[in-house]
Amino acid sequence: LPLPPRLKLGHQLDGLQVEEILHDSRETLLYRVRHERNGQQLVLKTLQPVLEGDAAASTALLMEAWRARRVVSPHFPQIVPAEDKSCLYYLMTWHAGATLQARLDADQHFPVGEVVRLGIGLLKGIGALHRLDIVHRDIKTDNVHLGQDGVLRILDLGVALSLAEHKPGDPVGQAGTPSFMAPELFADPSPAFGHDLYAAGVTLYHLLTRK
Repeated sequence: LPLPPRLKLGHQLDGLQVEEILHDSRETLLYRVRHERNGQQLVLKTLQPVLEGDAAASTALLMEAWRARRVVSPHFPQIVPAEDKSCLYYLMTWHAGATLQARLDADQHFPVGEVVRLGIGLLKGIGALHRLDIVHRDIKTDNVHLGQDGVLRILDLGVALSLAEHKPGDPVGQAGTPSFMAPELFADPSPAFGHDLYAAGVTLYHLLTRK
């Protein structure tokens, strides 16, 4: 399928109306959309139009959607089937709220008891991934969302890797955010479950200390 054009507020695609541009990075675009038929709000993720014809980027998006579909957990946005797609994208559930980093930036402070509660949810989510042999590889405050419903959800499987599909000798690109990465990753980017746990520890430390 071709990539969709860059969408603006009010634009429609396959019966989905764009209500907000959530994320606009070098490679990906996320929109909050509303399904015209049933009124459901969803998140649409696709690639930047300039990546049209980039087979590696398209394959990476498809694999990301495939991994996300496997993760059936309250601690992750859930994949929503899209019928009769005209373009390359996938849909996820939308949850009102904000990332932990956005809350820190808004000067919200997290007491110890709240950090413990969030830590339990974060580790349950990571555990759900690891039971599927998936390493997230970029756990950080920007990728952890706290919904208005009080549920913690882990975002962005864009650099996640399934160890079951990874063969010895396959190239593994560097992934992660330096301040949250286990030190050994700077010498060897090979993914391991423990790296997600290290990053989770840094995330909780950041919530407690703002450092």
